[in-house]
Amino acid sequence: LWSWKWVLAGSFLLPPGVLYLAGDRFLDLRLVDEGDYQIRFLSFGKIWLVAMLMLTLAVLVNLEKTFRASVGMSRWRIKYLFVGVGMIFGVKIYTLSQMLLFASYNPALSSLAASGMILGCLMIGIGHFRSSFGDFDLYPSRAVLQGSLVVMLTGGYFLIVGLLAQVVKLFGAKGNFPAQALVVLLGIVGLAMIALSDRFQAGLRRFVSRHFRRAEHDFRRIWTDLSHRTSSVLDPETLGQHATGVISENFDVLGVTVLGARDDASALTRLASTEQQTGGEEVLLSSEEKADLVSLARPFNLELQKGEWASILRESCPRKFGHGGDRWAVPLIAADRLIGLVVLVDRVNGVPYTHEELDLLNCIGDQLASSLLNCSLNEEIVRTREIEAFQTLSTFFVHDLKNAANSLNRSLPLR
Repeated sequence: LWSWKWVLAGSFLLPPGVLYLAGDRFLDLRLVDEGDYQIRFLSFGKIWLVAMLMLTLAVLVNLEKTFRASVGMSRWRIKYLFVGVGMIFGVKIYTLSQMLLFASYNPALSSLAASGMILGCLMIGIGHFRSSFGDFDLYPSRAVLQGSLVVMLTGGYFLIVGLLAQVVKLFGAKGNFPAQALVVLLGIVGLAMIALSDRFQAGLRRFVSRHFRRAEHDFRRIWTDLSHRTSSVLDPETLGQHATGVISENFDVLGVTVLGARDDASALTRLASTEQQTGGEEVLLSSEEKADLVSLARPFNLELQKGEWASILRESCPRKFGHGGDRWAVPLIAADRLIGLVVLVDRVNGVPYTHEELDLLNCIGDQLASSLLNCSLNEEIVRTREIEAFQTLSTFFVHDLKNAANSLNRSLPLR
């Protein structure tokens, strides 16, 4: 908080400063009936409302970008938190738009704002008791503002409210307009929550595949996305993070873990996971168990495997939901040796994997294995060049020592 001291101080000093500079051009207090006053916003007041509306919209835009950037288990854990915060700021946008539209303050908006705050805090509380938030890493999206879902919903809201305002103005009935606008806002929020549901998106893809005879997955788009994310990556951990994101987003899997193997170690090291992005955990496997994994070659159902290595993998990648279906594993094989392993846990609705999806997972596994092997070879090349540079430096150093010794022998007097 200390680094934000000037921002916090400015946020407390700005409202009184604006009121002082605006003077009588900010608010107008009028007596409508006996004991009943009406607060109207003048030119500076409208400018202030527009500024507050834009700032609130910016908060929602960044919130929505961060939510869309999360994948798998991280999205499941923060969904209710983000919906609650979004509801609070959504009601704020509604109240500000009403004050800006009518250029006046309606006391009923205070009750609406309080109700929105209570509901938002309730959603945040549900999210806390549902997952306790824990420690998770988020990587905010850098998508352009034009593609933001919040901007689209807000624009649609203002368009519909503007049309309602014109209709109300045409017929002269102003009593029910705030209620109509509130219904529109609640409808848009409901549609947004449905559209963000993992189950809705998975069902929509299956509906298109079933009724329009199209492939359930766009292979060309997925392959382009995977190549774009991993083509220039030389770090195994970063490569694993990109791979978990691609698999989780396209197969509706909440838990994706990438394990990497080395020839000089009898263990699989956790490179990346949607549950724990930092990695570092190890799964010990013998050479015979690695050979068993190589013999499987294709994606396999981890629940059906009977070996001790399967029990170790199941313990290291536990299920979070009882309805998430069976755990599957994709062996990463390149040059006839085990490079790593991808474990898939907790699929949305527990939908079984089709042959089409298993083929796609196999292709992704081959590409990921090749990329991990390239990372390993690149590390060996760098290490070899470092050794060569050290040997060259040592040769020059020894040569200089010999020259110094010869010079010292010549300079010493003979006795």
